[in-house]
Amino acid sequence: MSFPDKASLMEPAPYAAKFGAEMRMTHNNFGLLVDLSHIPVTPETSQFVFRTLRPYITHLKIRSIPVCQRFFLISG
Repeated sequence: MSFPDKASLMEPAPYAAKFGAEMRMTHNNFGLLVDLSHIPVTPETSQFVFRTLRPYITHLKIRSIPVCQRFFLISG
């Protein structure tokens, strides 16, 4: 498998999951960052993306949310 640019959008989710599984074989600290603002521009639902990538997600990028709501989402 060829490695995508570290700043590239990787889709569909099953492709990203396959990449994550292969990376974890040799790099146990590997994880995917899911940018929530990109999900609406893909044909996949957020539920599908999270279920598919759950074992490999280490970071979520949340934008355009007021600070008080962002704190609640992270801590509550």
